[in-house]
Amino acid sequence: MHRFFSRTLLLGSLLGLLVGCGEVVPGGSGSIAGTVSAPAGGDVVGTRVIACYNNEPDCEQLDVTIEELGGAAAYEIDRLPGGSYGVVALKDVNGDGDVRDIGDYFGMHESAPGIAELVEPPASGVGIQLRQLTSATQSVPEAVLELSSRTP
Repeated sequence: MHRFFSRTLLLGSLLGLLVGCGEVVPGGSGSIAGTVSAPAGGDVVGTRVIACYNNEPDCEQLDVTIEELGGAAAYEIDRLPGGSYGVVALKDVNGDGDVRDIGDYFGMHESAPGIAELVEPPASGVGIQLRQLTSATQSVPEAVLELSSRTP
């Protein structure tokens, strides 16, 4: 029961973070950098890291895709205008174009488990621990699915 509520809290925080995401055209001088870590035995290659400006409807431009193999990799999203950003990461593990399948990964920069933390560029050390969807009770919110379906 505790695991269900923890997952629900995490996904609710992620949804709240993304509902306010907005279109911010790259061109600033700020950057957000950190490390994305996969679940034990996992790989981060193909993980999409997205920086969402906190009060707008669309943030398709502000992302990078991890190209390194391994359990963890560094990322940097640069040319960000000033402001606050939520940072999320998604990986479509089975490559079917849907990031809500059991086995897919998701995560966000958190101040505590399940609580999203906004960051202001320049920011470094912005870590994201990916979690694996393990049951039908977990799902990725629609706002995340919309972001993940956009072509970078």
